[in-house]
Amino acid sequence: MRVVLNTGVIQDLTSNQIRTLDSRIRTRVPALTGWSYSPLTGELVLDWGDIDDNTIRTKARNAWNNLKTDYPKIALRLLIFLEMIKEWEE
Repeated sequence: MRVVLNTGVIQDLTSNQIRTLDSRIRTRVPALTGWSYSPLTGELVLDWGDIDDNTIRTKARNAWNNLKTDYPKIALRLLIFLEMIKEWEE
């Protein structure tokens, strides 16, 4: 799962600033697998890897399977999570 944040700062970071940012992010978000920063857009992307995606996918699939049992004719079109549309893989 990735979260993209607009930092409002559009600049190249020095190596010292990158080390400081890395330390602060990893202290506050220990489950983070990685992050990247774009000096062109000021976007900071925090990456939790596939673990959270798999957990969310499992919960959604369990709910869907329960619904299919009660309502066998319904079909799932889209899964929308945090305003992101994910393609459903059946």
